[in-house]
Amino acid sequence: MTTGQNAGFCSGSPSRQTPELTKAAIWAHFLGETPSSLSPDAPSGWLTFGFFLTWSPQSTGSEARHVTLLLFEPPPVMAQNVHALSISGDGKWERILDDPYQLVDMVFDAWCQRIDKASWEMTDRVRSIEQVSSRTDLNLGPKVSAPSF
Repeated sequence: MTTGQNAGFCSGSPSRQTPELTKAAIWAHFLGETPSSLSPDAPSGWLTFGFFLTWSPQSTGSEARHVTLLLFEPPPVMAQNVHALSISGDGKWERILDDPYQLVDMVFDAWCQRIDKASWEMTDRVRSIEQVSSRTDLNLGPKVSAPSF
């Protein structure tokens, strides 16, 4: 799915449907537009992030169960979360082999945090402009009176 909105994503799951699931894959690419901080007329900036996850839930021959996660332009929080999970020592990392979609949850959470941060940064900039404009007398041109009937 792609959208023309400010935050969109496209995804796919090209896994083969077999009686016994031997391998699954899921991917997504996120794209979020951010207004320019230079001027209203400047081009927008873009936040991007993508991932590709493969999972072999069962051992087959010489191949052991495994999960592979590739990240493209991840926000720093994603790398921190994966690192924290890998050194947690409480068995969470091993449970990823049984439920790798926990990693997908981490990916979506990292994306939402990134968009949320960008939104609040823009809100703070607009707020400061509004505060300045409310304290100063702006000359916006001649006053227009309401039409009389």
